[in-house]
Amino acid sequence: MTDLASLTAFELRKRHDWKSGVATGPIRRIPDGDLTEAAAPFSGVGEETALEAFNKPISAYETDWYELDVRELTARGLFPGVKRTNDCSPSGNESDDVPAQ
Repeated sequence: MTDLASLTAFELRKRHDWKSGVATGPIRRIPDGDLTEAAAPFSGVGEETALEAFNKPISAYETDWYELDVRELTARGLFPGVKRTNDCSPSGNESDDVPAQ
């Protein structure tokens, strides 16, 4: 097991309208006794539903919470109206729009 992790997040609207960020730093497992306090900021914005896609209740899985202590944060983006220095499309076709999600 490692004690260093990276978390990547992105938003892609169209081929020339995207942004992404990577947070990197030490990671630690949150002890069970600290879970209530650690989960509090998330209680109003989401719930653990992804595992229900496998047709089992979340209680059927062992889950752990981890904390990422961000030491480095990098970001990139390509925005409408900004001149590109190279073509990031595999096809080279500037009309490759990505459907909205």
